[in-house]
Amino acid sequence: MIAIVKNLSELTLAHWLLRIPISVVFIQQGFSKFPVSPDDAAGYELPYLVWWFVAYGELGAGFGLLIGGIILSWKNILNSLGD
Repeated sequence: MIAIVKNLSELTLAHWLLRIPISVVFIQQGFSKFPVSPDDAAGYELPYLVWWFVAYGELGAGFGLLIGGIILSWKNILNSLGD
């Protein structure tokens, strides 16, 4: 059990294996909806406000995943410097 716990500490950057592909998909799908127009919203039978939130929400989610990972990695680097 102790060996498993010691090996887990080496996987501190494994979250990037999920963050990068998911954020690329969110950002790509968000940019594909630009420019946000009422005609595109009507094509999907959605109100314009919902379409606007979808487009900007996908961009925000993609960039949020990347920025969150950077902040998490930066925090780990600063913690290791302090020890």
